[in-house]
Amino acid sequence: SYAAIAPDGVVVFLGEGPADAHGVDYNLYQTRISGDTAAPPTPFAPAATTAGEGDPWFARDGSYVIFTRWDRARDWQVDADLYVTFRRGQAWTAAVPLTEMNDPAGPDYAVSISGSPERIYWKRRGGTFTAEWTPILDAAQARAKH
Repeated sequence: SYAAIAPDGVVVFLGEGPADAHGVDYNLYQTRISGDTAAPPTPFAPAATTAGEGDPWFARDGSYVIFTRWDRARDWQVDADLYVTFRRGQAWTAAVPLTEMNDPAGPDYAVSISGSPERIYWKRRGGTFTAEWTPILDAAQARAKH
């Protein structure tokens, strides 16, 4: 569920992995759509962790994916934060947190970006929040280079 589709046909979506002591392992998977067919799904590398991941959102040009990550040993509604990974050719950078937006006291999730200049919108306790996207994106790209 929660599929995000890039212009080149790459699809990142939420899938259920095997359950363990912390419950169902929600993670992100990827496939590529070409015509009427989809390639077999594989784990989405930046989100192939023991944490739970969901809510993928692709940049309009397919250059990055924002997603939610949480510690599966805790309730996602306490611990969910937003992360971003950047496409570098056919590979992705390690995911970095969107620290400028993440509330340590509660969940951050359900991203959307729109407008000109671009603004990011996301959910957290207390409603929907918004911020100018360019400075947050620039800071995240700098963190991804290290």
